Amino acid sequence: MTLRIRLAIGIVSITIILLIPLLLALRSLESVHQTTRSLRDREFAGSLQLGRFRKLTDDIKRGEDALALLHDSASLARMRANLGALASTGDSLDRYKFAPAGEMRTAILSLRAATDVDATAIVLIITPSCCVHKASRLSAG
Repeated sequence: MTLRIRLAIGIVSITIILLIPLLLALRSLESVHQTTRSLRDREFAGSLQLGRFRKLTDDIKRGEDALALLHDSASLARMRANLGALASTGDSLDRYKFAPAGEMRTAILSLRAATDVDATAIVLIITPSCCVHKASRLSAG
């Protein structure tokens, strides 16, 4: 075997030995790329939805304070609109599985029920007492 053949075999074997780690590294980089894409598409989007959900809960807290202080129908309408937006955001958050299934929906439904009770109380506060007595006489008679 000549020197040229030995050098050629050595170069080919070194090339093969260096190509194997290169291929493994490329496969690992592709896996990292897929994981990064998944994080961007799923977890980051879920984090944005969670931020929107938090903003809506803050709006509802402010609406509750406004409703308690002002006793007006505009505050009630704004709070109901925020509750509707909160329900739709909660439904879209179920897709990301941040909480057990249905837990947010149950909490939003109980919040709506409490808001309806408050709305009934506010209607009684806003409506003058003479109108309430007339309405009760009409419904009784």
